[in-house]
Amino acid sequence: MKIAAVALAALCFAQGVSAYDGPPWYRTEATEAQIAFAKETVAYELKDPSSAQFRNLYALSRGKGDDTVCGEINGKNSYGAYVGFRKFYVYSDGKYYISDPDSALASLPAEICDKPRRP
Repeated sequence: MKIAAVALAALCFAQGVSAYDGPPWYRTEATEAQIAFAKETVAYELKDPSSAQFRNLYALSRGKGDDTVCGEINGKNSYGAYVGFRKFYVYSDGKYYISDPDSALASLPAEICDKPRRP
């Protein structure tokens, strides 16, 4: 029951990017400020935030100021070993999700972040 509630909450949360309520979302270059905000937000969740490694950072936008930053993060576990890159997204309001391969929501970042570049 708890897993179902978490899954439902995450899917409702994801509607902010996936639901159509205006112009379509498109992939664009993230600004330095967006990247810094996203890095600080998701690194905080790691066991060792200073070990955070990032790659493939970009923004999703629809020109309304509510951009989302997507990317991949790697960090060290309790044993000091890197766990491997995981996809994440961070909304402009600070809400975020880091994928967990053992979760039913593992594909959520891909569903949110896989948008085309602006034509």
